[in-house]
Amino acid sequence: MARGTAGRDWQNDAGARLVAIIAVAVLGVVAVGTAALALGRDTGVDEGATAAPVPTYGAGPTPTPTAATPSVVVIGDDFTSGTAQNTGPEWPALLGLDADVTAQGVAESGYLVGGAGATFADRAAALPATTNVVVFLGGGDDPVAGLQAGVESAIAAARTAAPESRIIVVGPPWTGSPDAVAASMIARRDAVAAAASAAGVVFVDPIADGWFADRDGLVGADGIHPTDAGHARIAERLRPVLQEATAPAA
Repeated sequence: MARGTAGRDWQNDAGARLVAIIAVAVLGVVAVGTAALALGRDTGVDEGATAAPVPTYGAGPTPTPTAATPSVVVIGDDFTSGTAQNTGPEWPALLGLDADVTAQGVAESGYLVGGAGATFADRAAALPATTNVVVFLGGGDDPVAGLQAGVESAIAAARTAAPESRIIVVGPPWTGSPDAVAASMIARRDAVAAAASAAGVVFVDPIADGWFADRDGLVGADGIHPTDAGHARIAERLRPVLQEATAPAA
């Protein structure tokens, strides 16, 4: 009886150990599965999902440059500033250019006359460096003596102040009888033309081009200065010249 009981005890003990081993193994599997599920919940990974792209950082696309609006500065006398003979806008405002046009007209001024700071050269020296086109119009109030040198000085001042600018010199208009142009005005026109030629800039000749040959309605009661229609005529004649000057480079 004693040996039989011992045998059963050994069997019972072995069975108990086997059950314990199996229980430990089952608990291990459950623990691993639980951990895996926990990890899946923590990362939010969906086995069937496509991974999101990793963001990259750096410079954005380079914007396409656009041409800046060209700037035009007109330096002139009362044919630019206007007088009592016209009531509407003066010719610089009538050009209709795709440009910023600034008019600097001062009555009784010119290349040699006008007082301190008011001559054409004085105003040219103060031009913004970014000016694209400079227009001089006048000379009719200047003395003939020294006029060519005065025009050359104004052109040089413009080139120094705005080195990249294109310069257009317009001779003094004649608004009197087209059949009797004053010799003094021809002499002024020739002096201005000679200076423009020496400097290699564009010259426009209102006398030769007959701007005011059909002067009726274009010239005011004073017989000298342009009316509204006269300012429109100046704009009409200079518009193609300035359109070419402000056109983008090919």
